Amino acid sequence: MQLKRNYAKSLNKGKQPQKQSQREEPLPATPAVRHRRSGSRSRPRVVARLDRELATVTANVRTISRQNAAMKELIKHMQGQLVNSLQNEEVVLLEIKVNVDVVTDCATNQMIGETIVPSEYSKAIALN
Repeated sequence: MQLKRNYAKSLNKGKQPQKQSQREEPLPATPAVRHRRSGSRSRPRVVARLDRELATVTANVRTISRQNAAMKELIKHMQGQLVNSLQNEEVVLLEIKVNVDVVTDCATNQMIGETIVPSEYSKAIALN
């Protein structure tokens, strides 16, 4: 009924009727994204800004890569030092054990009245 009235009014004015079905169509589930058209003046600014940001990101990636390599070298160095220190501890512990044994032997020999010179010293004495 409404459509007929609109059609009649439009005939009187010399215009075609507007369809009401456009208003009754359901809206799409996802909203339409409208892109604002940028002017030709702002496009070079955006390109320049993106170039600067890309240069910054590239520089940061290079810095991180260098730091990563430096950290790997540092870790290798520290592992080497750790291995050396563990080997040195074993040597020191062995030397301490040998020295304690020598002292114990000397103390025991003094108690029983014997004088025993350790083999490493006896060679030096024999050469003199």
